[in-house]
Amino acid sequence: MQKIRGMIGGLLLVGLLAGCHSTTSDTSSTTVQPTPSKISAVRSVTTHDFLGRWVSTNPATSLYLNANHQIAWFQKGSASIHRHANLALNDTKATFTIDHDVVKLTLNNANSLTLDYQGTSITLIKDPNWQPNHSTIPTTTNEALKSGTLTPTFKLSY
Repeated sequence: MQKIRGMIGGLLLVGLLAGCHSTTSDTSSTTVQPTPSKISAVRSVTTHDFLGRWVSTNPATSLYLNANHQIAWFQKGSASIHRHANLALNDTKATFTIDHDVVKLTLNNANSLTLDYQGTSITLIKDPNWQPNHSTIPTTTNEALKSGTLTPTFKLSY
C-alpha cells in the first residue's frame, strides 16, 4: 500500500513539473532605451543633518552644531567662535554668518561635510559619539582639540 502511495505521489510530482514546463518560444523583440542618470550622494537635507560634532585633523578643527542653534568652531592657531546662529538651508548646503562673512557647509554624505569660510575649504568628518541634543560643547580650544579626539571612533553598544 505504501508503495502505491509513493508511486502515485511521484507521478503527481512529475505531472506538475511537466505541466510547468513551457515549450512556447518568445518571438517578440525588446528594445532597450538608455536613460540619462544622475547620481547624487545627498538629495535633500534638513537642519538636523548638519547637527553634531564635525572634526578634521589637518588643520586641527572642531565644529559643534547643537539642537539649540549654538555653534562653536575651534581651530588650532585661531580664536574660537561661539554664537547662536540659524542655519539657512539650500539644496545640500547650509549657511550661517560670522561677523558679516558667510560660512558655507556642504554635506558630501552622511558622515562628511565641507566648510568654506573666507576662501578656506576644510573637509570635516562627523563624530558619531557626540549627541547634539545631550552632549556639551567645550569652552576652550585645548579641550575641543584634545589629542585623539579629532579622529572619531565608533562606540560599541551591546
